[in-house]
Amino acid sequence: GGMLRYRDQIKISPIQFSWSIFAFLLLIQNWFGMWPRAKFINDNALFFYYSLIPMLLFYLMSVIMFPTMSPDKEINFEEHYTKNSSALFILFGFYLVFTIISSYVYGDIGNVFTQNIIRLIGITLCIFSAIYVHKRWIHITFLTLNFVGLIVFMTQLPT
Repeated sequence: GGMLRYRDQIKISPIQFSWSIFAFLLLIQNWFGMWPRAKFINDNALFFYYSLIPMLLFYLMSVIMFPTMSPDKEINFEEHYTKNSSALFILFGFYLVFTIISSYVYGDIGNVFTQNIIRLIGITLCIFSAIYVHKRWIHITFLTLNFVGLIVFMTQLPT
């Protein structure tokens, strides 16, 4: 709500906005992927608590991605993103590690091997991007590869 209330004090960042779109699409994909796992989650409280981990990671991503809004100061999303991008990349990496583990915990269906190879590539990119975060081209390349990876991943899901 703060972004709408204080929109006159916000300087939007195209790359931060693109990461927000990517995180939202990944959240939707995660939600979609939970449906086949509903039986596990409904039958066992431990699976339920385990299923909350990605939601916690997405919450932390949103906290890192968006600054606290205030009526008395101008918010520069580009500066905020630049200061916090390493932590964001690390959280994306943790999410991907979690999804690899989950593919075995829940006994996922589909081409799990290919899905996990895509996830491993994503983890490698997360680590690389967190280390070389000061290079602008890394952010654009990493974001582009993430969108491509998400599309390729979606093609590996069972229909």
